[in-house]
Amino acid sequence: MRGLPAGNDGRLMAIVLSIMRFCVLITLEIMYLLIVFVSLLSMILFSQLYYKLYRLLTTLSKCQLILKCSHNLHLIGIHILHDL
Repeated sequence: MRGLPAGNDGRLMAIVLSIMRFCVLITLEIMYLLIVFVSLLSMILFSQLYYKLYRLLTTLSKCQLILKCSHNLHLIGIHILHDL
C-alpha cells in the first residue's frame, strides 16, 4: 500500500483530502440539522392539526348534545300537548 507522494504534491494532496473531509462533515451536519428542523416543523404542524381536529370534534359533540336536548324537549312538549 503506497502512501502520499513526497514533496509538494504530497502536501497538496493532503490539503485537498482534508478539505474534502471537512466538506463531507459539513454536508452531513447540514443534512442532520435539516432533518431535525423538518421533523420539528412537522411535529408543530401535526400538533396544530390535532388541536383543530379536537376542537372540531368537541364542537360537534356539543352540537349533538344540543340537538338531543332539543329533541327531548320537543318530545316533552308533544306529551304535554297530548295530555291537555
